[in-house]
Amino acid sequence: MADNVLVTILSSMLADLPNVRIEQKANHVTCRVGGKVFAYTRDDDVVIKLPREQVRTLINQNKAVPLVMGKKEMKEWVVIRHSQPSAFNKDRALFRAAAAFALTQP
Repeated sequence: MADNVLVTILSSMLADLPNVRIEQKANHVTCRVGGKVFAYTRDDDVVIKLPREQVRTLINQNKAVPLVMGKKEMKEWVVIRHSQPSAFNKDRALFRAAAAFALTQP
């Protein structure tokens, strides 16, 4: 379940982006821009949507891990893990890039 501190951090980081909505459900938070999902929480991690090349770079730099759904590795989604919710603040540029990328998707 997304912890309230993480929700507060995500809300604060994304507050100045136009058309961004953060929806809190019983066990996770979803971030949308223009109606499209660009990030969501999964346990204490955050999954974000980015271009494939950027996903590969983050994985190769050990800054993220692939998102695997069943047996399939998702090519445009990556999982970011931090031991403390406050550490997500350093990923502000990634979240902004994810929101911009989502708007380019059909």
